[in-house]
Amino acid sequence: MHPLIEELVDSFELLTSLVMGDDKIKRSVTQTILAEEVNLLWPICLANSKLLASAMKFLLVFTDNCENGRIHKIYWKRKGGE
Repeated sequence: MHPLIEELVDSFELLTSLVMGDDKIKRSVTQTILAEEVNLLWPICLANSKLLASAMKFLLVFTDNCENGRIHKIYWKRKGGE
C-alpha cells in the first residue's frame, strides 16, 4: 500500500478513536471543515478497500447518535446551500 494511503488510514482510525462515544467532541468536530475534507477524499477512498473501510467506520461512529441531519446541514451551509 502506498505510504500516503497508509497515512490516511491511520488518520481515519485516529479520528474514529477521538469521536467514539464522546458527543462533546463530535459537536466540536462539526464546527470544522472535516465533512468537506472527507467529501474531497471520497474518490480516493473508493480506490482502496482498506481506506474505504476506515473512512466508513469513521463516518458510522461520527454519525452515531447524531442529531438528525446535522452533518448534512453543516456541510451544505458552508457550501452556500440550504
